[in-house]
Amino acid sequence: MRARSVRLTILILVILGLALASLGFQTVYINIPGFPALERGGSGPLGLKLGLDLRGGGHLVYQADTGTRVDVDFPAPDPFNIQISAGEAAVEPATAGGRDTADALPVQPGPEAAVEAAAGADPTDAAAAADASQQPANGETKADEPGQETGTDVAGQETEGPPAILDSDIEDIVGELVEGEFSVEARGTNSFFIKTPLLDETAIQTLQEAFEERFGPAESFQVDEIGEPSADQMEGVLDIITRRVNRFGTEEPIIQLLGKNRIVVQLPGASGSITQVRLAAPMGEGQGPQDIRQVLAVLDLENYTVIEGDGQSFEIRSDTLSADLREQLRAEIESRLGAVAQFTVSSGIDDAKDLIGQTARLEFKERTCGDRNCLSFTDADIGLSGDDLSRADVSTDPSGVGWAINIQFDGRGSEVFSALTERLFQRQDTGRIAVFLDGDEVLAPVARAWIRDGRSQITGNFSREEARTLAIQLESGRLPVPLKLIQESDVDALLGSESLRNSLLAGMVGLALVMVFMLAYYRASGLVASVALLFYAVVVLAVFKLIPVTLTLSHIGGFILSIGMAVDANILIFERMKEEIRTGRTLASSMEVGFNRAWPAIRDSNVSTLITCLVLLWFGDRLGGGLVTGFALSLLIGVSISMFTAVVLSRNLLQLMAWIGLAHRIQLFTPEKVQRTAPALGGRS
Repeated sequence: MRARSVRLTILILVILGLALASLGFQTVYINIPGFPALERGGSGPLGLKLGLDLRGGGHLVYQADTGTRVDVDFPAPDPFNIQISAGEAAVEPATAGGRDTADALPVQPGPEAAVEAAAGADPTDAAAAADASQQPANGETKADEPGQETGTDVAGQETEGPPAILDSDIEDIVGELVEGEFSVEARGTNSFFIKTPLLDETAIQTLQEAFEERFGPAESFQVDEIGEPSADQMEGVLDIITRRVNRFGTEEPIIQLLGKNRIVVQLPGASGSITQVRLAAPMGEGQGPQDIRQVLAVLDLENYTVIEGDGQSFEIRSDTLSADLREQLRAEIESRLGAVAQFTVSSGIDDAKDLIGQTARLEFKERTCGDRNCLSFTDADIGLSGDDLSRADVSTDPSGVGWAINIQFDGRGSEVFSALTERLFQRQDTGRIAVFLDGDEVLAPVARAWIRDGRSQITGNFSREEARTLAIQLESGRLPVPLKLIQESDVDALLGSESLRNSLLAGMVGLALVMVFMLAYYRASGLVASVALLFYAVVVLAVFKLIPVTLTLSHIGGFILSIGMAVDANILIFERMKEEIRTGRTLASSMEVGFNRAWPAIRDSNVSTLITCLVLLWFGDRLGGGLVTGFALSLLIGVSISMFTAVVLSRNLLQLMAWIGLAHRIQLFTPEKVQRTAPALGGRS
């Protein structure tokens, strides 16, 4: 046996060993110093990842939220109400990770600076404290009722004052002047945010005049027009969403453009909601899971599972619950089982939606606290946003407890951040750095040092998942185009678990029948083809897992087609060998000549198929054809590996058979009676 054949045999065994090892474990994790860690695995058979049509999951469709945005502020109806201006807003404290605001969490700057994260307080206590802080002093009164234009000063005398404006008042005016759908959102006392279709300058001027005629001059009237996004802008949106969802860890999501202004996000395995309920008191005698099932039946929920806890708590696993269904579910539970102490709903779709965001505006504000616990505060805009952030990642906390978030600002951002931390460092008990994403507070760290270089480390006993989610939110910055969610649905697996098992069984039976035919017709050569086919299937599945590839029906179709092409290559080789054996050549000579003459046909057919696969991949990527892309990718991988198995593995196995002494038994390699037409060439006959 030649040295080259020995080396090829060792290579084949190494590849087979690695492939079997990767498929033998549900999850593969390899961490070699100096190289990126490799972590692969899924919940499907052999650790493979199954796509939406095989596993089911969540389906989201976002659309560019174009139109005209109007921020309008009218004078507040009473000087003792919350004052809202362009630079400062008195707001309710928000929670961040469920920690108490009173707990200052130590945060380090980069290697030189330190910041300490403080999360929000309990919303009930915080709201009560905020309300108490806003109560009028002795002799003061609350704001006038809607429609009143007089107030009472400290001495109790009536004074002229602006009216209190309701949402409905704004909606009446906008509805008269604007065609199409619109929305009005109250941002504070006599402060409103209006969304309408695109308006021209004349329509905007008419709207402003109508407001002034009805309510008097506005303190501010700011207009922002968002036109149809360009192709580059939508590519930017797609890139940001892809980075957010991929880094969050969702199993191989499918994210692609749909038309000019829509984006489809498919999340395999992310369907359904988990609702955790804890009652204020244990359930009474006769109450139990049957009452919960009656509640779910009232809401027309069909696919659900109820897991009972300690008699006071239970868990409901169901299809994805909308916001309305969640409110109805809680109300029904309270009406049948009593007061609810805890009610939380979570799902993979909700996690992805939180990361994607609708407008994804990341803002940093300077917070001034009214007390040491920061139960009442005001936030001032400092002109620092996600555009000024260069990066955000996670690392272990230098103290050895929990995880930390490392942030780095660009040149301009570093200057603003330096000035901010200088001010806050001088008043640590009353100053915070408030970070908002889409208007929701993400965290509020305390500056423990003057950070001059824009590099900081935020710590706060975060878990790894908390730190990673916060880093994703910070680094992603803001979306170049605001989005709105126009469709959300659960997608059931097309095959279902039982059908999937039956399909796998059918595939194995089909593969066995092919192997039986090859053995019956080609005998020893058929055995070689069967071994090569098994090797091919194991290696392809291992490659699918390690890339990784999310298997859909289109991937399976391409894989099955490539199996047929792998068998076809072996048949070409064996038929050429038979022709050479008929001419009187020895088995060894027939192998060499047969392979050499079959190779051009195998090469040309497979290269043509590979070119077709590349064209299909290009079309699928350009046109958003997930089915086309999946089929082309699996066929490309399969054909590439089939060329290796046919030309290297099959050839090496036949040479091994000749070497162990089977070369003299020609009848083992052809089903036909051999009648030599010429003297044997090369070797003994």
